[in-house]
Amino acid sequence: MISITRNSADKPVKIIYAGEVFASDEDVYVETLLGSCIAVVLHDSTAGLSGMNHFMFPGGATDKNPRHETARYGSDAILELIAEMIRKGADRNNLIAKIFGGGHVLKEKNTPVMIPENNIRLANAILEMEDIPVVERNVGRNYSRKIQMNVKTGEVKCIMSEYSKNDD
Repeated sequence: MISITRNSADKPVKIIYAGEVFASDEDVYVETLLGSCIAVVLHDSTAGLSGMNHFMFPGGATDKNPRHETARYGSDAILELIAEMIRKGADRNNLIAKIFGGGHVLKEKNTPVMIPENNIRLANAILEMEDIPVVERNVGRNYSRKIQMNVKTGEVKCIMSEYSKNDD
């Protein structure tokens, strides 16, 4: 569920959560918080249209994973974002991408440590296969990230917070 707040400039801020996709030409901001998850941002400067997704896992939905949760999976979330951008009027040839997240922030000892790397690798691979240039990356390392995108300009502000595995 996308929630709406306001920022200091009194512009609407739409917050997206894991498994969500958002695309618009509205004069709003979109933000999300990332740990090991990835957000792919797409922008078409000619159309003044931008979009963002937030996915948790590499790969795609399977029979074991309900279809209503497909945007939680990278391949589905990225392809859904591209389709939504085109549906809203973006020209595929004008799209540029930015990738954020994939931090090593999970404390659990039994957590697969490859999830962040696989999320990053998947995002890069799909965007390359779709011929969408990646113009900015802020991924990996021991950081969580708060990202905020200006939909009209496609500019993204990324605030990183270092995570210490010794923190309780």
